[in-house]
Amino acid sequence: MFYLFIYLFFVLYISLCRGFLDYYDRWKEETIERANAIIYSKHDELDKEMDLKMHLHEPRRIRIETDIHNVRAG
Repeated sequence: MFYLFIYLFFVLYISLCRGFLDYYDRWKEETIERANAIIYSKHDELDKEMDLKMHLHEPRRIRIETDIHNVRAG
């Protein structure tokens, strides 16, 4: 009778350990996927911000090139 309780405790302990390890494996994969999604969205956001800044500075670049051309021509 006592050995039956020990056996049941052992089986329960093993199943709990396996369940925890399975959960940990799934959690790790889900965490990596979420982190990759965040990194992708942040990278996309930074690309858009850089494109906006380049677009805003385009007239300045053209004006500088024109000024340099006029100084060299004059």
